Amino acid sequence: MTVIVTEILIDKTPAEVHETFMKFDTFKDWSKALVKIDSNGKDPKTLVAGDKLSVSLEPEGKSPMNFTPAVVENSPSVFSWKGTLLADFVFSGTHKFQFEPVDGGKKTKFIQSETFSGFLNPVIDYFTYDSTKKAFATFNESLKAKLEK
Repeated sequence: MTVIVTEILIDKTPAEVHETFMKFDTFKDWSKALVKIDSNGKDPKTLVAGDKLSVSLEPEGKSPMNFTPAVVENSPSVFSWKGTLLADFVFSGTHKFQFEPVDGGKKTKFIQSETFSGFLNPVIDYFTYDSTKKAFATFNESLKAKLEK
């Protein structure tokens, strides 16, 4: 199992950060790396566990990646999905975005993480760990810049 975690402090409340994050249709205007989350016609705020997403990543220097994970959690403090390649035992990743209050709720610790597992994990990890972690950090910085401008 591999876990990648990045975090950034954003000078906005968790509610403000969450609201901006959940506007998936605006990602193309400000986001680097994670360029699209398509909720397939559903209002992102109403997504529930099991709903399918279409996600597009464009890590710097790497080929674009498109996949269709399923929502795991959608709450004011966490948005997460899980993607699978063939079956969980082959390869899967659970991606999580957390919105934690800091400084009495005036600021947000935005945490982005992914837990990868399956027998292909060591091979995929070898080729993608660094670029994935960099892509997470790039997205975090883009979100912070969008909110603090």
